[in-house]
Order: sequence, then structure tokens, then C-alpha cells
Amino acid sequence: MRGDETVALSQANVLHARGITGVRRPTFGRRSRHNCEGVWLTLVAATFLSRWLATEEAHGGDLIAVVILVVAAVKIRLVGMHFMELNNAPRLLRGMFELYVAALLAGMVGFFLAA
Repeated sequence: MRGDETVALSQANVLHARGITGVRRPTFGRRSRHNCEGVWLTLVAATFLSRWLATEEAHGGDLIAVVILVVAAVKIRLVGMHFMELNNAPRLLRGMFELYVAALLAGMVGFFLAA
């Protein structure tokens, strides 16, 4: 382990020993390979879904475009949570990211429908 990993683990252990709940111990890249592959396959499938929906957009209009934006927001969330490891981040940081994704989606859909 590197020095910063040892310090972070020590801090998490002290907080856990003091009974402070809600503290997640850092994983430092200990994600399971199966989980990463599953998320990656989901991202690939979502990309193909978006591409397929984009070819159908001329027939479906605004609904398909909004679905494509929702798929994009889900992909942003998956990347943030799993590959940037925000699922192990403090609740405030994770909440800010979740709020960012929701606001981004609402703004993009709002601008699209207003145009």
C-alpha cells in the first residue's frame, strides 16, 4: 500500500472504531473485475441503443430524443459511480454528483423541448 492509502484506511478505521456511522472504508481499486465488465457491457449496450434510437428519431420525434438524453444521463451516472468510484465517496460528494446529473438532464431536456 502507498502512504496515502494507509492514512486513509487508518482514518476510516478510527472513525469506525469511535462508532461514527456512514463512513465507508476506501477500496483503492479493489473493484471486482466482474462488476467492471458488467458496467462496461451496460455502457456499450446503452451506446448501441442510443445509436439505434437516433436512426429512428425521424419517425419518433421528441420522445425518442428525450429517451436518448435519459440514456446519456444514465451513462454519465454509471461512469461516475463505478469508474470514478463515487459510489465509495462521502455522501455529500456523491449527492452533489447525483444532483449534477439530474440537473444536467433536466436542463438538457428542458432546452430541447423549448426549442
